[in-house]
Amino acid sequence: RLLLSHARDFTRSAESLGADLSGDIAIGSFVTLAARFMPGLLAEFGRRVPRVSVSLEEGNQQEIMDGLTSGRLELALAYAYAVPDEILGERLAELPPHILVSADHRLADRSEISLKELAGEPFILLDLPFSRDYFFNLFLACGAEPRIAYRSRSPELIRGLVAHGQGYTIHNALPGRDLSYDGRRISALAISERPAPVHVVALRLRRQNMRPAVRLFADFMAEAFAPGGLFGLPSGMPARPA
Repeated sequence: RLLLSHARDFTRSAESLGADLSGDIAIGSFVTLAARFMPGLLAEFGRRVPRVSVSLEEGNQQEIMDGLTSGRLELALAYAYAVPDEILGERLAELPPHILVSADHRLADRSEISLKELAGEPFILLDLPFSRDYFFNLFLACGAEPRIAYRSRSPELIRGLVAHGQGYTIHNALPGRDLSYDGRRISALAISERPAPVHVVALRLRRQNMRPAVRLFADFMAEAFAPGGLFGLPSGMPARPA
């Protein structure tokens, strides 16, 4: 797949010397990061480089890794965990975990909360490969144990259940609004135990030479996550190997 993509790029370059960069690229994204960041990334990149067509594939961490190692994906936005040696990551940002509760929860007005305070309440788990282990380890690190009420692979379904008072959850890629899909309010609280944030990374095959269009998108992502970039994340950092 990668060799064919390089061949197509070479043909386009030979046929249109001096023209704007063009081509097709295949990008992957972890599902929660896709919902939070990909609309802005794709829209702004499309305005800047209109002749490069981007196809997006969402998935869990394992699906993203499989897509990269198979050559189906050339670049991916994901988290820096369970990354095999053959995949190289460039750090883009840090996202600390937050607890989500309904707006009318008894602790919703707090600025932060301990996981131990919620240990007896129903927990709604984002049940994806590696993600579930990450959440369980957060509880383990502070000596608490979750009481799982629901499991789902859908972040929006989980947010909806939280908004309807069916439990709490943990989320890193906080959306820009405090509403569930059906319009109910949600409160995001810092975790008082201050667990380590997760690293958001741009991933690619270590042995892969990125095509010009792919490199352009990778550089654009680094710019978007940097301080003062498209997302204005204070936790953004210069890209470096993860």
